[in-house]
Amino acid sequence: MDKVFLLPRPNWVYHRLKLRLRPLKPAELDDVREVMEEYGLELTRVPQIPAVIGRSRSLIVDTLYGKKVFKRYKESMSVPAIVHEHSILTYLAQVNFPAPRLFTTLTGETLVRRGEAVYALFDFIEGGRQYHNYVLLPAQARRFAALAGSTLAALHNQLGDFAPAGQHSDGFKSLAEDRWRDLEWYMDKLAHCTAETPCLSIPGGDAGETITILVERADWIQDTLYKLDHALKVAAPPRLIIHGDYGPYNLLVEPDESVVVLDFELARLDWRITDLAKAIPNFSYNRRLGFSFRNMESFLGAYRAHSAIGDEELQLVPTVWQFLSTRRVVVCWDNYCNTQVGHWLTRVREHLRWIDWIADNRDRQLVSLASSQGCV
Repeated sequence: MDKVFLLPRPNWVYHRLKLRLRPLKPAELDDVREVMEEYGLELTRVPQIPAVIGRSRSLIVDTLYGKKVFKRYKESMSVPAIVHEHSILTYLAQVNFPAPRLFTTLTGETLVRRGEAVYALFDFIEGGRQYHNYVLLPAQARRFAALAGSTLAALHNQLGDFAPAGQHSDGFKSLAEDRWRDLEWYMDKLAHCTAETPCLSIPGGDAGETITILVERADWIQDTLYKLDHALKVAAPPRLIIHGDYGPYNLLVEPDESVVVLDFELARLDWRITDLAKAIPNFSYNRRLGFSFRNMESFLGAYRAHSAIGDEELQLVPTVWQFLSTRRVVVCWDNYCNTQVGHWLTRVREHLRWIDWIADNRDRQLVSLASSQGCV
């Protein structure tokens, strides 16, 4: 794909220029210098803001040891979760899997704590492209989806027997135990939402309509979560360390078409097919064009070609997808109740649309595409 001219998306160009022009605050620069001392490094030029801002705050820093990515984790990221991520990344480095490489401090640590803030330093990866920032032709999109599918299979194969240190609150406690946040955690959130929402000032437009739908469907959300949770406990899909947020925005494609998998903040012990349920819309859905079943075929076909996964497990993907989306509705609704920030209602609408779409399509395209006959 790199041999073909790719047209950057206008919004990516705009945000890239906007971020590049934002100056670094003096206090931020002081923090960077102080943390870099823990690594025995000095800046050789003023840090740069990367073209894309993720969940955590990152800078590109130049040192005598080359370019590095300086990362300050968001406040909601717990230290056990960061330790969990770093344990996974350290293992992937040992087995030479293409993922970010941590740089250690003078005392051999992979993270630095200063007060409530937690920092890490990574080697900078030169020369790769994130294809979601470009306009792709249909054939290019299918090729990229296949590349992503085979890479995810390779990641799962590599992590199949690995048990990292630390823990992530979204994952299972062990191969046999329940989650750190079990179903009752979500039910408590749902109960809070149904009690709190009538006390809020209801906005107009789409936001108000979304709140009305949530109130009307609260009992349905509860019943659906209980039903799906029971079905998946009975089915007991295989568990392993998953990526947790596998999408085009977390893949860096190098000129030789090798893929570097980025951002393991949400990596955790979970059902293997959780990554597939998350990835399918990420690689197959376009807000303007809708859902591409050919892209889905390319992704799943490449995944199956490099994985020992079977039809029975794959056919659970729609159930897991619906379960995850319904849980996210609860979390986003609860976040809205606590903050009244409209962004959370936008996310609720997205997940509600997916839940309804899955129900309309699972008995036709989804199940057939999740079988060996449907993946080509």
